Amino acid sequence: MPDECAARKNLKERLISISKKDSLIEITKDQYADEKISALHLTSGQDDGHPNRRLTDFVLHDANGVLQTLEMLEVDNMFISGLVLRLEESTDKKKEKGIRCEGFGRIESWEVSGCEDGYPVIWLSTDIADYDCQTSN
Repeated sequence: MPDECAARKNLKERLISISKKDSLIEITKDQYADEKISALHLTSGQDDGHPNRRLTDFVLHDANGVLQTLEMLEVDNMFISGLVLRLEESTDKKKEKGIRCEGFGRIESWEVSGCEDGYPVIWLSTDIADYDCQTSN
């Protein structure tokens, strides 16, 4: 057994105190939208023209719900399931609310921007909005 996995023989128990606040687990519920129009309205900010939103915790899939890669967009109709948020990030991450949408789209196009800044961003476009795809931190 490697040394990293071996149990230590000189472990000592210590009593630690945890505040009541730190001992509670906060459960948050995502708000779901039945239609993408509802999600856009619920996450509206100061939009000019075609709405832009952030998209996190997302997957791309075909009409049957089978996960797909972005490259398959040219072969098959693809849809998005994920958390839609305002484009502008909130300063208070705990209060930032998004709307979980399942199977919206059809993705019309995609593009990459920001390469010259060293921070490439993938944008997905549907008929009613553009989505800045971000990974969760």
